[in-house]
Amino acid sequence: MQVFSIDFLCMFAFFYIKTFNSSWDYYPAPNHSILAVSEDKVLKLIALYNKNRNIPIEKDIFEFLTKMELIRDGNLTNAGFLLLMKNDSIISDIELGHFQNEITIKDGITISTDLVTEVEEVMAFVRKHISKEFIITANPARIERWDYPLDAIREIILNMIVHRDYTHHGNSSVKIFPDHIEFFNPGRLPDQISIADLMKGDYVFDCRNKQVARIFKEIEWIERYGTGIRRIKDYFKEYGSPEPVFENFQHGFRVTVYALNSRDTEKDTEKEILSKN
Repeated sequence: MQVFSIDFLCMFAFFYIKTFNSSWDYYPAPNHSILAVSEDKVLKLIALYNKNRNIPIEKDIFEFLTKMELIRDGNLTNAGFLLLMKNDSIISDIELGHFQNEITIKDGITISTDLVTEVEEVMAFVRKHISKEFIITANPARIERWDYPLDAIREIILNMIVHRDYTHHGNSSVKIFPDHIEFFNPGRLPDQISIADLMKGDYVFDCRNKQVARIFKEIEWIERYGTGIRRIKDYFKEYGSPEPVFENFQHGFRVTVYALNSRDTEKDTEKEILSKN
């Protein structure tokens, strides 16, 4: 009997899925049934779905999951498991770290929960470890100004979670340094899209996880497919921050963003070096 390697089988599955113009998350989760789904998380997703709708969907769990194709032919799909898992799973691991420098970590956790909760938890971790200042104006209320535009950070987190290659054994990670943050995801850009194409917006959008993206669009967490990079760049430009760096890195994709005051920090460092010489 001929034995095939795991890599060969994964490659075969990838091309099989591409042949039918679908994505991995659309297919049944091989090791999970409907019992792996949290009823509370389904109800939370229904509430998010109904939030801005004039005609809300009924809170019938099975009907909702079927309508959203998170259950197909009675089987829980990979997207359904990722979005609604009752218990933690290593398939969704994200490593979060707050670093003093490249080798000294001050705080770190691994989260392995459903994708909806991960968006909230990653955002909370970033907010915990970045700085903000209060600007006093003529108005009684103070203005908060964070090191980074929070709308852009949330957009990056959403893009990470939607576009991650969940079939890869590697983890996503967020590394927060004093003057920058690195967001890394398994799954490089498609071969037909270059970084230059990405920066110009000159590409046809190809979603790795169509079902996950559809759900995030339905609950209005993302606007339109393929516009996230442009919005991230616009947010940083309007905020007056350095432009983010987007790059294929090792087996995945990395986004590096710089704090609002990082240019001033670089200038101060240069002055300090010159004064010592």
